Amino acid sequence: MSLDTVYRALWLLSELGLITTLGPPRERTRFDANLRRHHHFVCRECGLIRDFYSNAFDELRLPQSLKAMGSIETTHVEARGLCIRFWNVQGRHEVDFVVTHGRRSIAIEIKSGTRFGDHDLARLQTFSAKTPGVAASILAYNGTEAVQLGERLLAIPIGLILS
Repeated sequence: MSLDTVYRALWLLSELGLITTLGPPRERTRFDANLRRHHHFVCRECGLIRDFYSNAFDELRLPQSLKAMGSIETTHVEARGLCIRFWNVQGRHEVDFVVTHGRRSIAIEIKSGTRFGDHDLARLQTFSAKTPGVAASILAYNGTEAVQLGERLLAIPIGLILS
């Protein structure tokens, strides 16, 4: 089967509403068969795209200034950063997740227990000290209390994040 046939079939499926496209129309278009409301993580090194779901992002209030730009039909969040493969290749695997927005990032460490100690915070502190642009570091744990541990270091219950 030729590549032209594949793309014509994909565009037909898109026009029928069975798949959706990502990015600007007809410019390096990516097709997405997931029609449920979702968002994307994109690796800036390898181009890997993964779907993720977030009620908080789904309910994001758009600024009034968007009305002056036109009619908004749909929105989705695209988080860009390094996928775990490239993160580990670079030897920067001190924390579980890094959320990047522009040149700023948030480091996140997940702890399954209900308590945490200095050893749980060490990776976040090391990562923040060695990595430029870290705006905050978060230890997500199974406790019940949100605690500010430093100027940009927080411990937040996983339940609070997911609610």
